Amino acid sequence: MVETVISVLIQIGIVLCSAAIYVVWVAKILPKLLLRPMYDISVMGDRGIKKYTFQNGRAIVYEPSVSSQKYIKQYILSSNNGEKYIKCKLDDRITSIKYDVVAMRSDDQVIDTVQVAEIISTKGMTRGALLPHETSYVLVVVKEINNRQVATDAKLTLPLLKVVVYVLVTVLCTVIEGILLKALTASFLETVLSYSVSTNLLSHIAALFVYTIIGTAVSLMTVFFHCSKEVKIHK
Repeated sequence: MVETVISVLIQIGIVLCSAAIYVVWVAKILPKLLLRPMYDISVMGDRGIKKYTFQNGRAIVYEPSVSSQKYIKQYILSSNNGEKYIKCKLDDRITSIKYDVVAMRSDDQVIDTVQVAEIISTKGMTRGALLPHETSYVLVVVKEINNRQVATDAKLTLPLLKVVVYVLVTVLCTVIEGILLKALTASFLETVLSYSVSTNLLSHIAALFVYTIIGTAVSLMTVFFHCSKEVKIHK
């Protein structure tokens, strides 16, 4: 009896662990690797106009790209005791702003895109936003001013190849997870109820068909969730 209980608990533990791993892999890790939209930085270019050096760091004043200059007059990228942050000088009429900061390394590789939304408390100035510590320079994309969306040349893009790879990998992972759960369920039923689950070829084919449909549905819903109307998928 004790051995049966232990066996059942082990099987339940394996089921829960495998399900958790599947969810984290499909919903968290894979989307971060494959479904992360990026700005087309080739259409953007910010010009540094002043540089300041002080005891604990330095600061560079930039003019933003043409599409952002109507709203952000200048911004300052500062490094102080290893922390990087950005602060923007705005048009005085702006009371709220949403903008993205594309943080980049010195080798032009994108580190992250920091989303900022602020209600302006100090006229003509943002509070500032913290950036990744390895940031060398940034590109600023204004998205919303005074609760109104603004047009920009910078577009969030996602390669079609990455979407296809995500869908295929997710379907494969779903099939593997389904087979594992099916085997564990059969083992559980045999242990607890002494009931043998059918293992004929037709049942396996039907199961694979169902797992493929589930995997496809899960992957497409995840892609839809990550690809809002702002994101353009390109070949």
